[in-house]
Amino acid sequence: MKNKILLFIIIFSVANIFTFPAFTVTHNLDSYCTVYNGYSDTALWFSQNGRLITALFYLLFNFINLPMDSLSFVSAFMANIFLALAVMIVYNVIKTNIKPQNFFWQALLLISSFLLFYNPLAIELYMVDETFVIALGILFVTIAASHINKLGLKNILLAFLFTILGIICYQGILCYLFILVILFASTNIVNNDKKDILVFFKKIGVSLLAYLLSFAVMYLILQIVLMVTGEVTTKLGHIDLIANIEYIFTSLIPDVFLNFFGFINKNIYLILCLIVLAFVIFGVIKNDGKKINIMIILLLLTAALLAPFIPNIVMNTEQNYTAARMTLTLMAIPSILMIFLVIRLNFDYKYFVYGLLVVMLIVFALFARQFIANTKIDLKRYKNDVAYLNQIYSVLDSYQEENDVKIKTVYYAKDTDVAYYYHTGYPNGANIRVPAVDWAMECAFNVYSNNKYEYKPMSKKKYNEYFKDKNYDEFDEESIVFDNNKAYILLY
Repeated sequence: MKNKILLFIIIFSVANIFTFPAFTVTHNLDSYCTVYNGYSDTALWFSQNGRLITALFYLLFNFINLPMDSLSFVSAFMANIFLALAVMIVYNVIKTNIKPQNFFWQALLLISSFLLFYNPLAIELYMVDETFVIALGILFVTIAASHINKLGLKNILLAFLFTILGIICYQGILCYLFILVILFASTNIVNNDKKDILVFFKKIGVSLLAYLLSFAVMYLILQIVLMVTGEVTTKLGHIDLIANIEYIFTSLIPDVFLNFFGFINKNIYLILCLIVLAFVIFGVIKNDGKKINIMIILLLLTAALLAPFIPNIVMNTEQNYTAARMTLTLMAIPSILMIFLVIRLNFDYKYFVYGLLVVMLIVFALFARQFIANTKIDLKRYKNDVAYLNQIYSVLDSYQEENDVKIKTVYYAKDTDVAYYYHTGYPNGANIRVPAVDWAMECAFNVYSNNKYEYKPMSKKKYNEYFKDKNYDEFDEESIVFDNNKAYILLY
């Protein structure tokens, strides 16, 4: 027990170092709307999108009157607890089953297990208020995979339960299920025995059933919620399976691999993947059971690359999309391959193990650098958003004070070349300017002002009258025009 507690403290401490900028108060595009609408209305929105556990937590926060500015800290802290537990489960299940050869193999397994969840695409988890619920979902999926590996009726039922709990935390994290089941199940193939291989595929079959069942249950729950609330969701509606599959392979997958959402240099990452893959190929050649090992590698890579896009097959064809937090396994490939090496391949060459450790430490350093850099960019973005809003408020307040007029309505339009990202960081989800996104600005506009305004889109007639062909690179008082109790703003 003492060893497990010490291991948890180590993992949790490293996780906090990875994510420390995320503990600072920030509001992203979604959380502006949480602040504006309040916990109760946001909880209703989450329930109508199938994320019931998030909705329950938000109702709890409303009940205890948790300050909105505390949410970033609470969410990041709880997320690191849940993910540290998930890392521990992966490490302990594999270590118990294979009994790594020495300290270096154990260190390699621990680092790889950590980076399985803490990779650059997980940055997006820490930019949303519900980070901790998504992390809880990952923990549930990890627990489900560990039960599938044990088989037996009781464990299968528990696996189904935890998979369902995972999907109602966040649907996008279920892509981890297949990866974890394959890794755990591969630890039980001894001497490439045919019976062990049959059991291996049986576990994969159970994971497929758990996956399908969880989506079916979530869909049923969602229909009940929508019926009770009398609402609809944009994620359901017209579904064209052929069009969706075509869209996944011709647009979604190529777009993701083109820049990995801008969170990491894709060329460096792909080179690291190739280096790890070279170690794997060398290991397969030098070990027995080549056919079995190649099969496991292909299953792992297929699951890592394609599982994130399975939900897109049944999404509303007109609203089909993906996000970094839905594709976490794409950035886990070096970790997945390294864990495979630890599980399946044995080496007496100490320099081989040293080489593996060096590679994984490089991956660790790269991921840590990107994680910290992008969460700092998110903090800068937040400060820039607030500064811009305060500049607008200052002009509005001055006009009202000087003219003894109460402004009721603020009309907005964007200039001809509105900046989508701030120049202070990379063009990614951490750096999106709130003025560039209409629905976010509609929530954010009244968050920091002492006055409350109706914030509405500007008519084309008024735009042509006041701002036609005007363009700004920074805030300018001339971008705000007043007409008695109305204000017209051109957002840059």
